[in-house]
Amino acid sequence: MQARFYAPMWGRFLNPDPARDQHFDMTQSWNIYSYVQNHPAMRIDPTGQYGIDVHLMMTTVLARAAGFSSEIATSIGREAQLVDDDERGPYRGTLQRLLWHFPEKNRPKELWNKFEYSKNINDLGQFIHVFQDSFSHAGYGPVIGHGLAMHNPDDTSLRPELAMSMAEKTYNKLIDAAQLLEINKKSQIKFNNIKKLLYEYITTDNIENKQNILLNINNKIDIINNNQ
Repeated sequence: MQARFYAPMWGRFLNPDPARDQHFDMTQSWNIYSYVQNHPAMRIDPTGQYGIDVHLMMTTVLARAAGFSSEIATSIGREAQLVDDDERGPYRGTLQRLLWHFPEKNRPKELWNKFEYSKNINDLGQFIHVFQDSFSHAGYGPVIGHGLAMHNPDDTSLRPELAMSMAEKTYNKLIDAAQLLEINKKSQIKFNNIKKLLYEYITTDNIENKQNILLNINNKIDIINNNQ
């Protein structure tokens, strides 16, 4: 009905159902998007997470570039996003923020070691989430998160160089994971082949633009793979 965007690759809508206004919980603010600064498609909350544009969407395309199949790449992205959506979410208390969103220095390594031992895709996705948050949340603590700064620390367009560093290092860890899982190297795409498009993705704050750029990246991955 063209009421909202649906992303079939990830099996979810990217913004709320407008019909929810008819059943809105009166105990909440009348502005149902105030907690995301009126950007519900890209921003989930102001207290401790990148939006789905990083954990879900960008992780998925980086996993594809690292050689994982579309199905497995999507599973990695979904698991990375799930950390924000389930009982590990940043609203679940200080301990959850410490473990999953504002990690101490050795926490990413601890989760990577867990993945190395299990070789489980879910463990990989969980590591990716914490690894990514360790970039944007550096300098913030788990008690109040970055609530005073609202969503700004997680807005990739405000700190594109930091976000690009995070993206490239995420890609490198996914390459390491692919090697550990003995994924065929022939399906891997060099980071430089998608670097320019990723920068465009990171520096835009428009959901339609991001969707189109992701489509272009996926198409480029397909073209390169078909020519190898």
